[in-house]
Amino acid sequence: MNHHFTFLAALTSVITLSASPSEASTAEVCQIPDNIPLSPSLNVWQETRDLLSPRLENCLDNSDYFALYGASLLYTGNISTAIEMLERALLINPDNGSARIDYALALYQNGQLLGALQVNSELLKEENVPPFLRASLEQRQKTWSKEKHLWRSQFSYLYGHSSNLNNATYIDNYDIKTRFGIINVTNTSPQQSGDYHHSRLMSQYYSLNDQGVSRLTIAAQIRESNSKSNDTDQLSISYEQDSESLYFNQSWSVGINHIRLGDDGLYSALEGNYWIKPRNSLSYLNINTSYTYFNDEDLPGEASLMFEPGVLYTIDHHHFGFNIGLGVNKALNDERSSGDRSIYEASIFYGLPIGKGHFTSRASITGTADNKGYSPALNNNEERITKSWSVSLQYLYPINSNLTLQSSYYYNNQDSNIDIFKMKSESIDLGFSYQF
Repeated sequence: MNHHFTFLAALTSVITLSASPSEASTAEVCQIPDNIPLSPSLNVWQETRDLLSPRLENCLDNSDYFALYGASLLYTGNISTAIEMLERALLINPDNGSARIDYALALYQNGQLLGALQVNSELLKEENVPPFLRASLEQRQKTWSKEKHLWRSQFSYLYGHSSNLNNATYIDNYDIKTRFGIINVTNTSPQQSGDYHHSRLMSQYYSLNDQGVSRLTIAAQIRESNSKSNDTDQLSISYEQDSESLYFNQSWSVGINHIRLGDDGLYSALEGNYWIKPRNSLSYLNINTSYTYFNDEDLPGEASLMFEPGVLYTIDHHHFGFNIGLGVNKALNDERSSGDRSIYEASIFYGLPIGKGHFTSRASITGTADNKGYSPALNNNEERITKSWSVSLQYLYPINSNLTLQSSYYYNNQDSNIDIFKMKSESIDLGFSYQF
């Protein structure tokens, strides 16, 4: 069996590509450059990509064409299309060594570590791999294998400004019903705007095995501002498992969060999530559930369940999707005046590369409806109904593999049939994240 090991851009080897006997019938119309220089530069790869792209229809049965075209896409950053072209090269000729070498690298850069290790391991089993090439393959096998189990940490810092640090209503006056009749009162807890500092430290244990990927994450975060009574601290721990099967991609997670507001504990929550997506499908289903315990004895605990079907579409690094959600929030005893609460939501998001960074946007609408009157003193004991609109924008700009600059904007407008639940908030921040 004849194996071709003719290409590895990372090494200073000459690329020599020629049509195999089985491809001789297309050699006259499928022209492939054979003068690629030593260690091709980015400009050379771009020129090669642009040269080969219009020749696709004339080279549909030429494995070397797809190998080189896939390599040019890989080294110019189009990973998903590179994988497709390299797979076509291997379908035509499974023994195309250059395609196998680049296919392993493309899988690795696409986050498919197990697949990359498997392809690279099969290459190392070949007896006729040149010594200089074998050394390189052995080194990357060793390097990639270390990533199957590792600790990784990240520190993030944001400095921003919020128009509503205390999540209060913007209503200045509202009516309440008393035994003396309806009286108009002044809001004594108005919105407080100001600057804030947000810091987050996260440490994660990442493990990759035949069953999929697992992550154990521990995180602590704080938000500090001039409004000390509204500052928050959060401590969380979670475990997540991702897996793939013949028909589905799926993941599940469980986690515990504890939130402090000011100097007092606010609540603790146990959360669970399950996500499933049929392979080769745009649609997915996400299921969230949680149990919340409030530190204030006057606030009863609650449980919630949310179903969120959605669609995710990706093309050329552009990501588009939308989802809807239906759920219920149930009081765990009869002491909560508003009773149980139904929830609905819908959102749309879009992400695209801008320069060297990535921009994401999301617009959402969320509504809730209680099944019991909120308070006899407000709106004749009507059931509370809320509807909120929100927009979030974020831009991430990587400085290097460890340091990323980030900026974000958030706006939310909540309306309600009960005045004290009418709220508006707006925030903008700028900061960085550092991985180590």
